[in-house]
Amino acid sequence: MNRNSQKWGELPTLVLGQMYEYLEPRDRLNASLACKHWRSVLFQKRFFTNFKLKLHVDNDRQCKFFRHTLHHLTSELIIIFDFLNVFHIEKIRRILYKIARCDNLQGLRFQTNSVGLVPPGDISEESLALSRPQELKALTLASIKYDPSHYPMFSMENTLLQKCSTLQVLSLDYDTLTEELLHAIEILPLKKFLISVHGLDRHHRGISERAWSEFSANFNNIELIVSLIYAFEAVEVLQVRILRQNMPITHLRVLFCDYSIQWIDSAYKHSNKNIMDLFLRSGQDPFVMMSWRCKNLEEIVIHGYVLDPHNIVGISRLRGRTLKRLEVSMIDSTPTEASMDSFIEEINTLLGQKWGPLNLNNVHPALGYLPVPDDVRDEYVFDLIRRDISN
Repeated sequence: MNRNSQKWGELPTLVLGQMYEYLEPRDRLNASLACKHWRSVLFQKRFFTNFKLKLHVDNDRQCKFFRHTLHHLTSELIIIFDFLNVFHIEKIRRILYKIARCDNLQGLRFQTNSVGLVPPGDISEESLALSRPQELKALTLASIKYDPSHYPMFSMENTLLQKCSTLQVLSLDYDTLTEELLHAIEILPLKKFLISVHGLDRHHRGISERAWSEFSANFNNIELIVSLIYAFEAVEVLQVRILRQNMPITHLRVLFCDYSIQWIDSAYKHSNKNIMDLFLRSGQDPFVMMSWRCKNLEEIVIHGYVLDPHNIVGISRLRGRTLKRLEVSMIDSTPTEASMDSFIEEINTLLGQKWGPLNLNNVHPALGYLPVPDDVRDEYVFDLIRRDISN
Protein backbone atom coordinates (compact mmCIF):
# COMPACT_ATOMS: atom_id res chain seq x y z
CA MET A 1 0.00 0.00 0.00
CA ASN A 2 2.83 2.38 0.77
CA ARG A 3 4.38 1.72 -2.65
CA ASN A 4 1.01 2.38 -4.34
CA SER A 5 0.52 5.58 -2.35
CA GLN A 6 3.95 6.75 -3.35
CA LYS A 7 3.18 6.10 -7.01
CA TRP A 8 -0.04 8.14 -6.82
CA GLY A 9 2.01 10.98 -5.40
CA GLU A 10 4.40 10.76 -8.33
CA LEU A 11 1.86 11.19 -11.11
CA PRO A 12 3.20 13.61 -13.73
CA THR A 13 1.94 17.17 -13.50
CA LEU A 14 0.50 16.96 -17.02
CA VAL A 15 -1.55 13.87 -16.15
CA LEU A 16 -2.87 15.40 -12.94
CA GLY A 17 -3.81 18.57 -14.77
CA GLN A 18 -5.82 16.58 -17.31
CA MET A 19 -7.57 14.70 -14.49
CA TYR A 20 -8.48 17.99 -12.77
CA GLU A 21 -10.14 19.25 -15.95
CA TYR A 22 -12.84 16.57 -15.60
CA LEU A 23 -13.67 17.63 -12.01
CA GLU A 24 -15.99 20.30 -10.64
CA PRO A 25 -14.22 23.10 -8.74
CA ARG A 26 -15.16 21.73 -5.29
CA ASP A 27 -14.10 18.17 -6.24
CA ARG A 28 -10.88 19.55 -7.68
CA LEU A 29 -10.18 21.32 -4.43
CA ASN A 30 -10.86 18.17 -2.40
CA ALA A 31 -8.59 16.11 -4.66
CA SER A 32 -5.78 18.61 -4.17
CA LEU A 33 -5.73 17.75 -0.47
CA ALA A 34 -4.24 14.32 -1.23
CA CYS A 35 -0.63 15.49 -0.99
CA LYS A 36 1.71 18.40 -1.58
CA HIS A 37 2.30 17.47 -5.23
CA TRP A 38 -1.43 17.26 -6.04
CA ARG A 39 -1.92 20.57 -4.25
CA SER A 40 0.75 22.34 -6.32
CA VAL A 41 -0.86 21.29 -9.61
CA LEU A 42 -4.10 22.99 -8.60
CA PHE A 43 -2.71 26.53 -8.83
CA GLN A 44 -2.92 27.12 -12.56
CA LYS A 45 -4.78 29.95 -14.30
CA ARG A 46 -7.08 27.56 -16.20
CA PHE A 47 -8.57 26.42 -12.87
CA PHE A 48 -9.05 29.96 -11.51
CA THR A 49 -11.22 31.77 -14.04
CA ASN A 50 -13.03 34.80 -12.54
CA PHE A 51 -11.49 34.06 -9.14
CA LYS A 52 -12.57 36.60 -6.50
CA LEU A 53 -10.80 36.87 -3.17
CA LYS A 54 -11.37 38.78 0.06
CA LEU A 55 -7.95 39.34 1.60
CA HIS A 56 -7.90 40.14 5.32
CA VAL A 57 -4.72 42.10 5.98
CA ASP A 58 -4.68 41.14 9.67
CA ASN A 59 -4.42 37.45 8.68
CA ASP A 60 -0.67 36.93 8.19
CA ARG A 61 -0.99 33.40 6.83
CA GLN A 62 -3.55 34.42 4.23
CA CYS A 63 -1.44 37.41 3.12
CA LYS A 64 1.69 35.30 2.80
CA PHE A 65 -0.17 32.62 0.80
CA PHE A 66 -1.66 35.27 -1.48
CA ARG A 67 1.73 36.87 -2.23
CA HIS A 68 3.41 33.54 -2.92
CA THR A 69 0.67 31.59 -4.70
CA LEU A 70 -2.59 33.39 -5.48
CA HIS A 71 -1.52 36.85 -6.65
CA HIS A 72 -1.28 35.80 -10.32
CA LEU A 73 -4.59 33.88 -10.22
CA THR A 74 -6.94 36.49 -8.76
CA SER A 75 -9.31 38.39 -11.08
CA GLU A 76 -10.97 40.54 -8.42
CA LEU A 77 -9.36 41.39 -5.10
CA ILE A 78 -10.98 43.00 -2.05
CA ILE A 79 -8.45 44.11 0.57
CA ILE A 80 -9.94 44.40 4.04
CA PHE A 81 -7.88 46.47 6.46
CA ASP A 82 -7.79 49.05 9.24
CA PHE A 83 -6.49 52.27 7.71
CA LEU A 84 -5.45 53.54 11.18
CA ASN A 85 -3.09 50.58 11.60
CA VAL A 86 0.40 51.45 10.35
CA PHE A 87 1.30 47.76 10.02
CA HIS A 88 -1.73 47.20 7.79
CA ILE A 89 -0.60 50.03 5.52
CA GLU A 90 2.85 48.49 5.20
CA LYS A 91 1.34 45.08 4.33
CA ILE A 92 -0.85 46.68 1.68
CA ARG A 93 2.22 48.32 0.17
CA ARG A 94 3.82 44.88 -0.28
CA ILE A 95 0.61 43.44 -1.70
CA LEU A 96 0.24 46.24 -4.25
CA TYR A 97 3.85 45.85 -5.29
CA LYS A 98 3.16 42.16 -5.97
CA ILE A 99 -0.05 42.56 -7.97
CA ALA A 100 1.30 45.51 -10.00
CA ARG A 101 2.97 42.96 -12.26
CA CYS A 102 -0.11 40.76 -12.73
CA ASP A 103 -2.06 41.02 -15.97
CA ASN A 104 -4.99 38.95 -14.73
CA LEU A 105 -6.33 41.41 -12.12
CA GLN A 106 -9.48 43.15 -13.36
CA GLY A 107 -10.85 44.63 -10.16
CA LEU A 108 -9.35 46.02 -6.95
CA ARG A 109 -11.33 47.32 -3.98
CA PHE A 110 -10.45 48.43 -0.48
CA GLN A 111 -12.77 47.81 2.44
CA THR A 112 -12.42 49.33 5.90
CA ASN A 113 -14.67 50.33 8.79
CA SER A 114 -13.53 53.92 8.31
CA VAL A 115 -13.13 56.30 5.40
CA GLY A 116 -10.16 58.66 5.16
CA LEU A 117 -9.99 61.22 2.36
CA VAL A 118 -8.26 64.46 1.56
CA PRO A 119 -10.09 65.53 -1.63
CA PRO A 120 -10.05 68.87 -3.39
CA GLY A 121 -13.34 70.27 -4.61
CA ASP A 122 -16.74 69.45 -3.18
CA ILE A 123 -17.57 66.37 -1.14
CA SER A 124 -20.68 64.49 -2.18
CA GLU A 125 -22.09 61.03 -1.63
CA GLU A 126 -20.74 59.98 -5.03
CA SER A 127 -17.21 61.19 -4.29
CA LEU A 128 -17.19 59.32 -0.98
CA ALA A 129 -18.60 56.17 -2.60
CA LEU A 130 -20.68 55.40 0.47
CA SER A 131 -22.95 52.57 -0.58
CA ARG A 132 -23.93 51.77 3.03
CA PRO A 133 -23.38 54.96 5.04
CA GLN A 134 -25.57 53.73 7.88
CA GLU A 135 -22.86 51.17 8.82
CA LEU A 136 -19.98 53.65 8.91
CA LYS A 137 -18.40 54.07 12.36
CA ALA A 138 -15.59 56.53 11.59
CA LEU A 139 -15.23 59.16 8.89
CA THR A 140 -11.95 61.09 8.69
CA LEU A 141 -11.99 64.03 6.32
CA ALA A 142 -9.41 66.18 8.10
CA SER A 143 -6.12 66.73 6.31
CA ILE A 144 -2.60 67.98 6.80
CA LYS A 145 -1.75 71.06 4.76
CA TYR A 146 1.95 71.53 4.07
CA ASP A 147 1.40 75.11 2.93
CA PRO A 148 -1.22 76.46 5.37
CA SER A 149 -1.40 79.80 3.55
CA HIS A 150 -2.44 78.34 0.20
CA TYR A 151 -4.56 75.23 -0.39
CA PRO A 152 -7.82 74.28 -2.16
CA MET A 153 -11.10 74.64 -0.28
CA PHE A 154 -14.02 72.26 -0.47
CA SER A 155 -17.59 72.18 0.73
CA MET A 156 -19.75 69.38 2.01
CA GLU A 157 -23.43 68.50 1.75
CA ASN A 158 -24.88 68.69 5.25
CA THR A 159 -27.31 65.85 4.56
CA LEU A 160 -24.44 63.51 3.65
CA LEU A 161 -23.27 63.15 7.25
CA GLN A 162 -26.82 62.66 8.52
CA LYS A 163 -27.03 59.42 6.52
CA CYS A 164 -24.16 58.02 8.60
CA SER A 165 -26.59 57.18 11.38
CA THR A 166 -24.13 55.09 13.46
CA LEU A 167 -21.13 57.40 13.05
CA GLN A 168 -19.07 57.66 16.24
CA VAL A 169 -15.84 59.34 15.09
CA LEU A 170 -15.67 62.33 12.73
CA SER A 171 -12.73 64.53 11.73
CA LEU A 172 -12.94 67.71 9.63
CA ASP A 173 -10.81 70.68 8.70
CA TYR A 174 -11.99 73.86 10.40
CA ASP A 175 -12.40 75.45 6.96
CA THR A 176 -15.17 72.93 6.24
CA LEU A 177 -17.04 73.59 9.48
CA THR A 178 -20.11 75.82 9.37
CA GLU A 179 -22.92 76.43 11.82
CA GLU A 180 -25.30 74.56 9.50
CA LEU A 181 -22.98 71.54 9.42
CA LEU A 182 -22.51 71.65 13.19
CA HIS A 183 -26.28 71.62 13.60
CA ALA A 184 -26.68 68.79 11.05
CA ILE A 185 -24.44 66.37 12.95
CA GLU A 186 -26.29 66.83 16.24
CA ILE A 187 -28.48 63.81 15.41
CA LEU A 188 -25.46 61.48 15.16
CA PRO A 189 -24.19 59.31 18.06
CA LEU A 190 -20.77 60.97 17.97
CA LYS A 191 -18.28 60.11 20.69
CA LYS A 192 -15.26 61.88 19.21
CA PHE A 193 -15.00 64.98 16.99
CA LEU A 194 -11.61 66.05 15.66
CA ILE A 195 -11.00 69.47 14.10
CA SER A 196 -7.76 70.31 12.28
CA VAL A 197 -6.78 73.97 11.93
CA HIS A 198 -4.31 75.07 9.24
CA GLY A 199 -4.86 78.44 7.69
CA LEU A 200 -8.09 80.36 8.10
CA ASP A 201 -9.85 81.84 5.11
CA ARG A 202 -10.78 85.46 5.68
CA HIS A 203 -14.26 84.77 4.31
CA HIS A 204 -14.93 82.01 6.86
CA ARG A 205 -17.77 83.20 9.04
CA GLY A 206 -16.63 81.34 12.12
CA ILE A 207 -18.83 79.51 14.61
CA SER A 208 -20.88 81.53 17.09
CA GLU A 209 -21.19 81.03 20.84
CA ARG A 210 -24.84 80.07 20.31
CA ALA A 211 -23.97 77.30 17.85
CA TRP A 212 -21.33 75.84 20.15
CA SER A 213 -23.71 76.10 23.10
CA GLU A 214 -26.33 74.05 21.24
CA PHE A 215 -23.68 71.53 20.21
CA SER A 216 -22.47 71.17 23.81
CA ALA A 217 -26.02 70.62 25.02
CA ASN A 218 -26.42 67.70 22.58
CA PHE A 219 -23.01 66.14 23.31
CA ASN A 220 -22.34 66.27 27.02
CA ASN A 221 -19.48 63.76 27.03
CA ILE A 222 -17.96 64.13 23.58
CA GLU A 223 -14.20 64.28 23.03
CA LEU A 224 -13.49 67.41 21.01
CA ILE A 225 -9.88 67.37 19.81
CA VAL A 226 -8.59 70.54 18.18
CA SER A 227 -5.23 70.23 16.42
CA LEU A 228 -3.31 73.22 15.08
CA ILE A 229 -0.99 71.73 12.45
CA TYR A 230 1.63 73.94 10.78
CA ALA A 231 -0.85 76.75 11.47
CA PHE A 232 1.54 79.59 10.81
CA GLU A 233 -1.23 82.18 10.38
CA ALA A 234 -4.37 80.73 11.99
CA VAL A 235 -2.86 80.97 15.46
CA GLU A 236 -2.69 84.73 15.06
CA VAL A 237 -6.47 84.92 15.29
CA LEU A 238 -7.08 81.81 17.38
CA GLN A 239 -8.55 83.67 20.34
CA VAL A 240 -10.56 86.09 18.22
CA ARG A 241 -12.03 83.92 15.45
CA ILE A 242 -11.84 80.26 16.49
CA LEU A 243 -12.03 79.73 20.24
CA ARG A 244 -15.38 80.28 21.92
CA GLN A 245 -16.37 80.13 25.58
CA ASN A 246 -18.96 77.42 24.84
CA MET A 247 -16.65 75.36 22.62
CA PRO A 248 -16.28 72.06 24.56
CA ILE A 249 -12.60 71.41 23.72
CA THR A 250 -11.22 68.47 25.69
CA HIS A 251 -7.90 67.97 23.88
CA LEU A 252 -5.61 70.58 22.33
CA ARG A 253 -2.72 69.77 20.00
CA VAL A 254 -0.37 72.55 18.85
CA LEU A 255 2.08 71.03 16.38
CA PHE A 256 4.94 73.01 14.86
CA CYS A 257 3.23 76.37 14.66
CA ASP A 258 6.46 78.01 15.75
CA TYR A 259 6.44 80.95 13.33
CA SER A 260 3.08 82.37 14.27
CA ILE A 261 3.17 81.51 17.95
CA GLN A 262 6.57 83.10 18.34
CA TRP A 263 5.18 86.09 16.48
CA ILE A 264 2.35 86.32 19.00
CA ASP A 265 4.67 85.83 21.92
CA SER A 266 7.02 88.55 20.70
CA ALA A 267 4.20 90.89 19.69
CA TYR A 268 4.19 92.46 23.12
CA LYS A 269 7.58 93.94 22.25
CA HIS A 270 7.71 94.12 18.47
CA SER A 271 4.23 94.61 16.98
CA ASN A 272 1.57 97.28 16.82
CA LYS A 273 -0.91 95.19 14.77
CA ASN A 274 -4.59 95.54 15.71
CA ILE A 275 -5.01 91.77 15.85
CA MET A 276 -2.86 91.77 18.99
CA ASP A 277 -5.08 94.17 20.92
CA LEU A 278 -6.75 91.35 22.85
CA PHE A 279 -3.43 89.99 24.06
CA LEU A 280 -2.03 93.44 24.78
CA ARG A 281 -5.05 94.25 26.95
CA SER A 282 -4.99 90.92 28.78
CA GLY A 283 -1.22 90.70 29.20
CA GLN A 284 -1.54 86.93 28.96
CA ASP A 285 0.14 84.31 26.83
CA PRO A 286 -2.29 82.81 24.25
CA PHE A 287 -1.98 79.36 25.82
CA VAL A 288 -2.80 80.73 29.25
CA MET A 289 -5.84 82.46 27.76
CA MET A 290 -6.83 79.20 26.11
CA SER A 291 -6.62 77.34 29.43
CA TRP A 292 -8.89 79.94 31.00
CA ARG A 293 -11.52 79.90 28.23
CA CYS A 294 -11.70 76.13 27.56
CA LYS A 295 -13.41 74.78 30.67
CA ASN A 296 -13.43 71.14 29.52
CA LEU A 297 -9.76 71.02 28.57
CA GLU A 298 -8.10 67.89 29.96
CA GLU A 299 -5.14 67.36 27.61
CA ILE A 300 -2.62 69.83 26.16
CA VAL A 301 0.19 68.79 23.82
CA ILE A 302 2.53 71.52 22.54
CA HIS A 303 5.49 70.76 20.29
CA GLY A 304 7.58 72.98 18.08
CA TYR A 305 7.50 76.02 20.35
CA VAL A 306 9.68 77.11 23.28
CA LEU A 307 7.43 77.83 26.26
CA ASP A 308 8.15 80.17 29.13
CA PRO A 309 7.97 78.18 32.41
CA HIS A 310 5.90 80.99 33.99
CA ASN A 311 3.19 80.29 31.39
CA ILE A 312 3.28 76.56 32.12
CA VAL A 313 2.65 77.41 35.77
CA GLY A 314 -0.23 79.65 34.67
CA ILE A 315 -1.77 76.86 32.60
CA SER A 316 -1.40 74.44 35.52
CA ARG A 317 -2.97 76.89 37.95
CA LEU A 318 -6.00 77.47 35.69
CA ARG A 319 -6.62 73.82 34.83
CA GLY A 320 -5.44 72.23 38.08
CA ARG A 321 -6.15 68.54 38.64
CA THR A 322 -8.64 68.45 35.77
CA LEU A 323 -5.68 68.50 33.38
CA LYS A 324 -4.79 64.85 32.89
CA ARG A 325 -1.97 65.38 30.38
CA LEU A 326 0.36 68.31 29.83
CA GLU A 327 3.05 67.42 27.30
CA VAL A 328 5.70 69.97 26.42
CA SER A 329 8.98 69.26 24.71
CA MET A 330 10.68 72.67 24.66
CA ILE A 331 11.02 75.02 27.66
CA ASP A 332 12.91 78.31 27.85
CA SER A 333 16.24 77.52 29.47
CA THR A 334 16.76 81.08 30.77
CA PRO A 335 15.86 80.18 34.39
CA THR A 336 18.61 78.64 36.48
CA GLU A 337 18.47 74.93 37.26
CA ALA A 338 17.38 75.70 40.83
CA SER A 339 14.53 77.96 39.72
CA MET A 340 13.47 75.39 37.08
CA ASP A 341 13.22 72.78 39.82
CA SER A 342 11.03 75.22 41.73
CA PHE A 343 8.77 75.65 38.69
CA ILE A 344 8.42 71.88 38.25
CA GLU A 345 7.64 71.39 41.95
CA GLU A 346 4.87 74.00 41.80
CA ILE A 347 3.43 72.45 38.60
CA ASN A 348 3.45 69.02 40.27
CA THR A 349 1.46 70.44 43.18
CA LEU A 350 -1.04 72.24 40.96
CA LEU A 351 -1.66 69.22 38.70
CA GLY A 352 -1.66 66.69 41.54
CA GLN A 353 0.71 64.43 39.59
CA LYS A 354 4.39 64.03 38.85
CA TRP A 355 5.25 66.23 35.87
CA GLY A 356 8.32 67.22 33.92
CA PRO A 357 9.28 68.30 30.42
CA LEU A 358 9.97 65.48 27.98
CA ASN A 359 13.47 64.07 28.02
CA LEU A 360 14.70 64.98 24.53
CA ASN A 361 17.11 62.04 24.56
CA ASN A 362 14.18 59.61 24.58
CA VAL A 363 11.65 61.23 22.24
CA HIS A 364 10.98 61.41 18.52
CA PRO A 365 13.70 63.39 16.67
CA ALA A 366 11.11 65.94 15.50
CA LEU A 367 10.63 67.15 19.08
CA GLY A 368 14.14 68.39 19.68
CA TYR A 369 15.62 71.88 19.36
CA LEU A 370 17.64 71.01 16.25
CA PRO A 371 16.06 71.33 12.78
CA VAL A 372 14.99 68.09 11.10
CA PRO A 373 13.85 67.22 7.55
CA ASP A 374 10.17 67.80 6.80
CA ASP A 375 9.45 64.09 6.41
CA VAL A 376 10.70 63.40 9.96
CA ARG A 377 8.34 66.00 11.37
CA ASP A 378 5.49 64.78 9.14
CA GLU A 379 6.00 61.23 10.42
CA TYR A 380 5.44 62.39 14.00
CA VAL A 381 2.35 64.43 13.08
CA PHE A 382 0.76 61.55 11.15
CA ASP A 383 1.38 59.13 14.01
CA LEU A 384 -0.13 61.46 16.62
CA ILE A 385 -3.23 62.14 14.52
CA ARG A 386 -3.73 58.41 13.90
CA ARG A 387 -3.57 57.74 17.64
CA ASP A 388 -6.07 60.51 18.33
CA ILE A 389 -8.51 58.96 15.85
CA SER A 390 -8.12 55.36 16.97
CA ASN A 391 -7.83 55.67 20.77
